[in-house]
Amino acid sequence: MDEHQGAIEAALAPVREAFHALDGDLTLDELRVAIRRLHTAAEQADDDLREIKLADQPRFSPPE
Repeated sequence: MDEHQGAIEAALAPVREAFHALDGDLTLDELRVAIRRLHTAAEQADDDLREIKLADQPRFSPPE
């Protein structure tokens, strides 16, 4: 898994950034936007991590 550590970190970086943007001094509208960004970043990270995991699995070839 070490070979994919950089890709995993890259996939999680936007989630961390969006999470750190959540601040107690945000207005309600700013908080809504920040939560939407966090949600979007988490969904993208989930997709990216799934792709990384699938890259390690052997490809299935149906019989001809």
